[in-house]
Amino acid sequence: LRHLGAIAITAAIRSGLDAATAVPVMNDGVHLPGLGRLKISGLRSGLSPARAVIDLVRSSVTIQAGADSWVLERAALLARQPFSVPARSASAAAEWEPVRVLTAPGLSVTLEDSDPYRDCHQWPAAPRLTAAGYQKWQHQFEIAWQQIRSDHPEYAPAVATGLTVIMPMQPGPEGRDISAAARDAFGAVGVALPASPSTLALLIMHEFQHVKLGAILDEYDLCDPADRRLFHAPWRTDLRPLEGLLQGTYAHLAVTDYWQQQAGADGTAAEASEQFTRWRDHTGDAIDTLATSGALTELGERFVAQMKRRHSMRP
Repeated sequence: LRHLGAIAITAAIRSGLDAATAVPVMNDGVHLPGLGRLKISGLRSGLSPARAVIDLVRSSVTIQAGADSWVLERAALLARQPFSVPARSASAAAEWEPVRVLTAPGLSVTLEDSDPYRDCHQWPAAPRLTAAGYQKWQHQFEIAWQQIRSDHPEYAPAVATGLTVIMPMQPGPEGRDISAAARDAFGAVGVALPASPSTLALLIMHEFQHVKLGAILDEYDLCDPADRRLFHAPWRTDLRPLEGLLQGTYAHLAVTDYWQQQAGADGTAAEASEQFTRWRDHTGDAIDTLATSGALTELGERFVAQMKRRHSMRP
């Protein structure tokens, strides 16, 4: 529950209020959600204490962990710049590692690589990025966003409005492209940096479909929750509950759109045409399974009918 204290103290720092609370110390660091972490080395006890106490008074933030303490300025924490913090005892050096931001025209997204609770997907989270690693992300992100805006403008408004966080993930086995979305983390996606900005655009489009549909399913029942049957998904070897099939099908509408556009690009037409045909057929088959399942609510039937209408407009 001390993580709630970290959330509260972060809110106080942002809003200019005085506050005091206890927060966890994890991996020799004190994490302030959305701001960054104080990375501590050489604690006098030789062991990382379980908690730190933070006192926020006017412009000063005092963090005490064990016998050591550090004073940071509120304005410095909000400036998103790294800096060194001497300990009052001079025995434990600390570094402020801010949460970094990916920027592109019309879009700003937090690149979260320090939150101790971020490792919540099937694939593991990447460790804190180096400065060079961050620059690679920034370069690819700017190009990927430009491609989404120019080649897939129907997806850009939702991404620009709702995408707030990208969490770097470790590379997949044998060069496999890795991405994920968590139902409880609206606006956030996890991605392993791929080989090209174009693939990053595809992964963002794919995962943000999951984010959008997750928000809809939080508000409305599209499937009968009492129906426990499992259904075939053309892209998987295991059977899926209907809501899982709906999630995958909705996401692959974007995948199909991506490859349809890529099929007209120079140098990638043959591969892209093959991928487009594959995902067009898989997605169409899955839509038919959804429509004939008998497990959709009335609203779900209308939703899937619109998916089918949209999909049928393809060549």
